[in-house]
Amino acid sequence: MAPSRTAPAAGGVAPPAAVGIDDLVRHAPERADVTVRVLYSSVNFKDGLAMAGLNKVVRSYPHVPGVDLVGVVEESASPSLAPGDVVIGGGFRVGELYWGGHAEYARLRSDQVVPLPAGLTPRRAMAIGAAAASAGDQGSVYERRGILVI
Repeated sequence: MAPSRTAPAAGGVAPPAAVGIDDLVRHAPERADVTVRVLYSSVNFKDGLAMAGLNKVVRSYPHVPGVDLVGVVEESASPSLAPGDVVIGGGFRVGELYWGGHAEYARLRSDQVVPLPAGLTPRRAMAIGAAAASAGDQGSVYERRGILVI
């Protein structure tokens, strides 16, 4: 049996019949080759919708939300990642189709994570969050074009 993880989970069918903390067997995308011990995850608008059953992004329950995460690689079958590496995961349907970062562990594909950039702490990475980081990237593009983004 696969190791379990404690996570907030929406159970039942859409909309979720119950929301709570539970010990769950790890759910992994096909070809998952990395286990990440989650340090932080943000709460994104999609996470709230998923837990309330108000979206069509999550189609099966039980489900663990968390569209982004930062953590430490515990196990890796990928040549590009080693145990101890600190990574950010997000996008690639994490927290939507695949169980997300609101858990102790996440089992992901190595192409769903990237190394934490130098100078960025894990806590700061999730304080910014995936959505804000994306907006920040776009902001820098607009800034170069002389457009103010608020």
